[in-house]
Amino acid sequence: AGMQEEARNQLALLYQLYLMMNTKSQIQKQISTNLLTLMVAGNAVSEALLTTVFPLPLYRELYPGAELPALGSLSSSSSSSSSSTPSKGKAPPKPKPNWKGFTEALYRDVEAPTLVWNQQTRSELANAIRSEIDIFDRSDYSKAKRKIWNWQEFSCEYASLRDEICVDGYYLRLLYSKGSPADIRSPKDFFNRCFGQSLM
Repeated sequence: AGMQEEARNQLALLYQLYLMMNTKSQIQKQISTNLLTLMVAGNAVSEALLTTVFPLPLYRELYPGAELPALGSLSSSSSSSSSSTPSKGKAPPKPKPNWKGFTEALYRDVEAPTLVWNQQTRSELANAIRSEIDIFDRSDYSKAKRKIWNWQEFSCEYASLRDEICVDGYYLRLLYSKGSPADIRSPKDFFNRCFGQSLM
């Protein structure tokens, strides 16, 4: 747990995510994947960090078939406060994370009602991560107080998706053209939010 906390607080985890997304070297990709496995395994806070960095449908590729938060419970670019701590009660155990499948999903283009992921969004996320690392490296801190990254404040603004209307984790244009009402987990809540958003 100490090593995992250090990796998270000092951006080692974020840096390995950046390398995994950007390297063309299969060897480096495998090294980063192995390190991420050690940095995240069994750590609820580090897993919450992943839901902050990646859109939730993409994060689900790490645990295919597992019971994970529903769309709308976490935004596409930030996690809710409850995601940073394990929920009370006995939750079903998660399967072993599929980092290979997750890495493949990072490089796969998707245009679906719940996820738009392509070269442009990959580039926007990579730039946001690189910028976060640079800001952290340049920040001032005293020797008496070590600087610690506040991962909960990380966000990525996807400029390429600015014109998309997204409600409760669903892109309305794609839900209309490629989805169906059966794809919506909680139709009543969804349409209430659509109505509320139309009044804003």
